[in-house]
Amino acid sequence: MKGQLNSAPVAAASKPISPQPSEYLVSPVYDYAFFRLPPTTALYLGILVSDGGFAKSDQT
Repeated sequence: MKGQLNSAPVAAASKPISPQPSEYLVSPVYDYAFFRLPPTTALYLGILVSDGGFAKSDQT
């Protein structure tokens, strides 16, 4: 009929589509390079330095 509206496609199209949340802040490479590797590298460097000659005292 002439005065009727077809509301089914409009209702489906008006629902917003939200993106899936990601487990990464930026990208996997960026997150590993700037958020995960520096603290891990600092930890391992600290362990190596503490076992080396820098941590030993020659004073008696």
